Amino acid sequence: MKLFTRSFLIWIAGSCLLVLILSLLFAHAPQPLKRLVLSYVIFGLACGTALGWFARDRKLSFTKGLACSSVLIVSAGGVHIGWVSFQQFKTVRAIQLQEDPKQLAMLNMMEKMADESTAIELRERRRAMLPQFLDYLTFRVSGIGKWSPPWPLIFWIGELLLASILAVWVVSRSVNLDRENHSLQSQNEEQVS
Repeated sequence: MKLFTRSFLIWIAGSCLLVLILSLLFAHAPQPLKRLVLSYVIFGLACGTALGWFARDRKLSFTKGLACSSVLIVSAGGVHIGWVSFQQFKTVRAIQLQEDPKQLAMLNMMEKMADESTAIELRERRRAMLPQFLDYLTFRVSGIGKWSPPWPLIFWIGELLLASILAVWVVSRSVNLDRENHSLQSQNEEQVS
């Protein structure tokens, strides 16, 4: 049996495109719709539905290759959501900094004169103005408490895994259900004959 059939390769390419479109939609969704965990759960279910539909259309059966590919594609889509959301967050912070450019200069000056505990607090403020990806992840979970690194990253990776697992579950149910329907239809046709 060939590992990479033409239908499978077409499925991979089409699935990447479908997940890219879904990730862009989710990344640009209004802020109230971007709930922790829930948005990635919905993303995983939507991806699973799309990938399952496309697998049925390509007449693929559920295999380990299909499952692994689904996990990788959905995980990449989730990372894309995180990256695009981080870029949006960074843009908002840059606009705030442009409106008051003296703010950063003042922080730098105060940090040089401050004692160690105050300097740490001032560094945190500067990171809030010039955020890195981990700062964005920390900001995401700030509504449920103060989490220090690496916990925001671990939480986000958990969301990605949950989305991927849900997508694979939906794909497997979708593809197997389609196969069961074809099997029942064949049995009914044989009984009629």
